[in-house]
Amino acid sequence: MYLNRLITLYRMLDGIPDERVNLRYWRYDQDESDKHLLHGCGSMACVIGWACAYPPFKALGLRYVEAGCCGHPEFHDEYGMAAAARFFDIREVQATHLFTAGESIYDPPTWDNDKERALHRIREFLREQGALK
Repeated sequence: MYLNRLITLYRMLDGIPDERVNLRYWRYDQDESDKHLLHGCGSMACVIGWACAYPPFKALGLRYVEAGCCGHPEFHDEYGMAAAARFFDIREVQATHLFTAGESIYDPPTWDNDKERALHRIREFLREQGALK
């Protein structure tokens, strides 16, 4: 398990404006380039959509691939949520609980936006793994 990658993801996500995190889409505009996502004022993406644009993660091989009508994350020979799971070395069910719009065992009792919800999920997972007190 790459807990250091999850800690880095948490820190990276914490710096993104609340309104630019949307758990329902890898990237709101599926054809959006990494450059536009990072520098566009209104661009949105989910946690993994943002992770694919983050240069340190890109250097490790995580990337966003445009494929026909829609794009997806890719890591080595995996794509979608399986790519996220492999990149962080967690089970796919854990990745689904951490990174999708559906209900999660790590959800806070209440939340105001997707970013707050995502950060809470990652914190709870890290706490469960003994990486946080």
